[in-house]
Amino acid sequence: MKSFNGTFKKLALGTSVLAAAVLGGCFATDSGSKGADVGPSANLVISVGVKDVNNLTKAGLAKTASLTADTSGIVLKKLIITLTSSIVTDSVIRDTIVANDSVGSDFTTDASASQSVLKNYSVKPLRNWTVQVKTLDVNDSVIHNSSKTENNLKIGETRAFVLNLTSRFIEYVAKFELPDSIGSADTNVTGKQALNIKRFVMVIDGDTVRDTSASPGYFAASPNINYVMYNYVSTATDTHEVRLYVYTDSLGGMGSWDPARPLFADTINVTDIDSVYSPELPYTGPGSPSDPNYDPDNPGGAVAGLTINIGAVDQVELVPSVNPNPLPRRKK
Repeated sequence: MKSFNGTFKKLALGTSVLAAAVLGGCFATDSGSKGADVGPSANLVISVGVKDVNNLTKAGLAKTASLTADTSGIVLKKLIITLTSSIVTDSVIRDTIVANDSVGSDFTTDASASQSVLKNYSVKPLRNWTVQVKTLDVNDSVIHNSSKTENNLKIGETRAFVLNLTSRFIEYVAKFELPDSIGSADTNVTGKQALNIKRFVMVIDGDTVRDTSASPGYFAASPNINYVMYNYVSTATDTHEVRLYVYTDSLGGMGSWDPARPLFADTINVTDIDSVYSPELPYTGPGSPSDPNYDPDNPGGAVAGLTINIGAVDQVELVPSVNPNPLPRRKK
């Protein structure tokens, strides 16, 4: 799997900012300590770079009011910094920063934006300090996590470093733009049939992560876009299997078709989130080979295809489209 360093914005702290932080460092004296703890403390100046998780800035991926509460992106809640000394008797330093969306806040709830947080900690010298930083979302899931050990801080030393946090997840988003009807590829057939889609299902690596039904009625046709999003696809593995299923219901106009059977279905193997995939989501409804009453000599029914484009930097996009005239000629 490609390194995310090539797809995310790199966060680097300018030397002028670090210099200002160093000059503003605290040089308190720990008068209650002896030996190694006597004299000026050391200072750790940490620039925490939080890389974006669900960057929706690609063409066709702009944030929109069509995203419902079920398909909103990851919302950050806390950034937790923990400093642990190599001397086991030293106290652990913990700092929790609550996300704040007010103007000028260093850390906000917006996981779609790269962020940088600058912190200065006064610590005891002549030992090593391990800095662990993580972010939590509103569900208390760990979204970012990273650590770094700074060795042998000298008395009175101020040491500055950058710690970039890598996201543990990417988003998968299926964007369905549906026609209001389907017809026949036979130019002699001009009739149309309403296409009523009631339900979308997304399965990732064998787990049903989204099962969404329209209420009331059916999902809207083009130009509306219907979204099915899952925020927590792990970046720990190189590949993921995505299955998409599209259903009608018993009132959807497909006769006696069992609504538990999908009208469209396919499996997409995602092996590189930096690539764009364009598989076809086949029709599996009445008259297709998936129909229990399928007759290859007289298929009837409807044959259609949905096209999916899967592309990602930190988000996998699935954009199905339906051929409005998919029905084949009947054999004479």
